[in-house]
Amino acid sequence: MRTVQQALDKAVKGHTLDKNTASRKKSLLSKLVKKLS
Repeated sequence: MRTVQQALDKAVKGHTLDKNTASRKKSLLSKLVKKLS
């Protein structure tokens, strides 16, 4: 989970991803993780 978030952060810093897109993906990921756990 952490590695995915770090990858997203790096993408934002490298301007590959928009900040909004990254935060949306992060919230989706955390919802998925909560469902799985």
